[in-house]
Amino acid sequence: MAFLQSNEDDIIDDVWQYSQTAAHSNFSEAALSAHLDSRQRERLHGGETQRTNRYSLGYSTSASAVASPNAVRQLSFIGNSLLDTTLGGSFTLPPGELGSVSDATSVGARKIYDSFESHVRQQNACADPLRMTKGFAESCHNELDVIEQAHAEQYLQTQKLNQLCASVSHLREEKHMWLLAHALYSDRLEGVADADARITDYVVNKMSEQNIAKALFERDSAVRESQLVVDWLESAAKEKLLAIERVEFFSDTVCWENTQHELKMAKESRQSAPGGLVTELDPDVSIRQKKNLSDDDVRDEQRLLRQVFALIRAGQIEPAQDLCRKCGEAWRAADLDGWRLFHDPNVEGQQGAVSGNPFRDVWKLACWESCNTDGYTAYERALVAAYSGNLDKLLPVCEAWDDYLWAYFKTLVDVHVEEEIRMVPRLDGRPWETLPSGYGNKNLSANSIFDELANHPNEAIRVQASQPFHIIEKHLVLNDTEGLLNSFRDWVESHPHMDHHLLRCMAHIVLFMRMLNQHMESSQCDVVLEAYVRALIQDRRHSLVATYTACLSPALQVSVYAAFLEGVDEKDDKRTLLDLAEQAGLDVARIAKLVVENIRCAGGDDLQLGMETAQTKLSDADERRIAALDWLVFEKSQRSEAVNQACALIRTFLATRKHVAARAVLDKIPSDSLQVIQEEWKAKTGSTVLPAEDENAVHELTGLEAYLLALSSFDEWFRHYHHNKPAVPTRPVSSFTEQVAFEQENKQYQVELQRWDYALQACTQDAVQKIYAVLMFPDGWLQDLREVAEADSSRDQQLHLLRRLCLPSLCFLLVKILKTTKHGRECLQIADVIASEEYSLYLLFQKSELQQLFQELKQTAVDVLGTGLEDPLGYDM
Repeated sequence: MAFLQSNEDDIIDDVWQYSQTAAHSNFSEAALSAHLDSRQRERLHGGETQRTNRYSLGYSTSASAVASPNAVRQLSFIGNSLLDTTLGGSFTLPPGELGSVSDATSVGARKIYDSFESHVRQQNACADPLRMTKGFAESCHNELDVIEQAHAEQYLQTQKLNQLCASVSHLREEKHMWLLAHALYSDRLEGVADADARITDYVVNKMSEQNIAKALFERDSAVRESQLVVDWLESAAKEKLLAIERVEFFSDTVCWENTQHELKMAKESRQSAPGGLVTELDPDVSIRQKKNLSDDDVRDEQRLLRQVFALIRAGQIEPAQDLCRKCGEAWRAADLDGWRLFHDPNVEGQQGAVSGNPFRDVWKLACWESCNTDGYTAYERALVAAYSGNLDKLLPVCEAWDDYLWAYFKTLVDVHVEEEIRMVPRLDGRPWETLPSGYGNKNLSANSIFDELANHPNEAIRVQASQPFHIIEKHLVLNDTEGLLNSFRDWVESHPHMDHHLLRCMAHIVLFMRMLNQHMESSQCDVVLEAYVRALIQDRRHSLVATYTACLSPALQVSVYAAFLEGVDEKDDKRTLLDLAEQAGLDVARIAKLVVENIRCAGGDDLQLGMETAQTKLSDADERRIAALDWLVFEKSQRSEAVNQACALIRTFLATRKHVAARAVLDKIPSDSLQVIQEEWKAKTGSTVLPAEDENAVHELTGLEAYLLALSSFDEWFRHYHHNKPAVPTRPVSSFTEQVAFEQENKQYQVELQRWDYALQACTQDAVQKIYAVLMFPDGWLQDLREVAEADSSRDQQLHLLRRLCLPSLCFLLVKILKTTKHGRECLQIADVIASEEYSLYLLFQKSELQQLFQELKQTAVDVLGTGLEDPLGYDM
């Protein structure tokens, strides 16, 4: 029997034919168990199907379609060892190394974040967690196609194959994990069948072995879920088989053709067979004669046995038997048929063909005896051990964690089924053959299986058992939600820079579990979800942040989303992100308020008085504070809060003499804000009387605006007085011509001086009016009109400090204007305003300030007295 590998075109044609066939079936059918009842199958396939038992019928589900021929062509020659890594193993690292592959999976998985978020939004609306897991698996599958088709060739050429392998491996691992979750929870959500159907029913109804096994699966959820795990592992193994290079065996239905040829040549030459070579050809000849086959046949036999076992590992018993028959080993194909449970529908009063092995117990005993016979290879023993519950002979051929898991769970199911069918007498009256002494002596359970793998003597298996996806799968199988969340929390807390794709997977598992109404501590869920939100922000996937922030606990939603928005600067982006937050159901008003407060108070909320000179240039921090008000002006319903925040920011700027920044804040507030606030309040309550907080804020903003106008008018007066006054022409002393020119210049100067003087009077009048408008502000400048239910002591203190800072300084500016422009009488009248009890401005002056003011007024009075035209105290004469 010759052994060859097919060429590239044969590989592609074969795989593509399979993908075309699989394309007509539902993608996720590969993930679903054959043990779902009729309601599940109706939901997933749209038809009525009897609930069946794969264990008894012996069929296997298949993995979903593979990539296109081009993708297969690109990947088919990467190499078997590398494909074992990317398709059969796991790229993910133990928890101690979760952060070292943060960039690996970003090679091709660009849109999977958006796809997952879309499924979350859809399922939030219809609350179908199983449909969500199916969608997640489809997203991983689709992304695999994209990576394989678009990136394989270029990464092979650029020697970045490791990155591609990491992406492919992660997505395959994640897809299989979602398929496992779908299968397990589909079964769990269907509930438990009649638990009272026991031995009496088996005897009375004359149930066959196959029907007893079906009843066991219907009744016992633990056995049913164990078989689901086997189905899932076999489905993943089948997908691996479809992806690797195919092994071809060529023969004319004759086995061991090299040995046959040597024996024929020896016979024709009338010589004895070579030493050590068998002299006969039958299935047991090597064991009986204790001799070997031809070296070529031994090698071919080893390859064949490995391939047959690979098919059995993938649940492909029929293709394994076909391969045996094709290679001339029909006896081996028949041997692989002996495990099937016997079923004769005629005994139960139905018509139909007899199936299964009526001497299955004898076959199983013979399998155990052959496994203990010297001369058989490990794979020969494993082929029959897989179907006879002989775990000790099955484990030696297992190479990876999932192989061991399959062996344990397949044995576990076999033991339970065997115990169940032996609880009743055989229908033919023959006594049961005694089971081998080692059968079922391990007392396997799902918990004990995972414990054994976690503490396996092989270090490679222990490492694989500690990989994140395998830990997740363990908790899913054990239905250990608390343990799963504890693992997630430990990973997040100990690895702040963990792989973002793994974090995405973890976050969606949490959402899936929460949708199932599993008992979950909200704080543990928030740890994972908040970490995922941070990852989205870090990756600049801003459009997705709102959806997942809305999944956090209400206490965290506002603070987390507000912290995210603090880093957004573009105005259009701000509006878009607020709209997304509103669509996600977040409290937009509280979020926008907190964003502005966080940015405004970044340097501290205490009012810091100081700076001798006014600041005329905006710092980057000041510009950011001002721009933050955009968050509050998009929606009219938030206009009152915008006014409150603007007032708070202006107070801060005025305290540090940043008048330009304060004016920029005023420019941010729309001019119709007062009208909008009144309209919104009336629409909400039907009343035109604003609440105390809003009325006080509007009053404060009006006062601040008046103060800034007064400062602007003084600045205008100061510039006009000191910088716009025309220069006096210089009288010449030489020629007549120059004297004539001087007279002309002097006439022009007098015209300009008169024009300047008129403008000065206008500037003076405007400045004086606006300053007095502040000093005599109705109901007091920066004084609340009404008391509020809950007083803000910090705001009250700031208002008082600003009154003490700003109003005395305005008085000095007014004195300066009037004294400079020779308005002595008006200047002296300032004292009356300050001393008036109506305004009580004198209470805001410090002792040194009053002394300075009195000194200025005294000098003004002396100047007035010197003129003799006005009363030195400013009264009418």
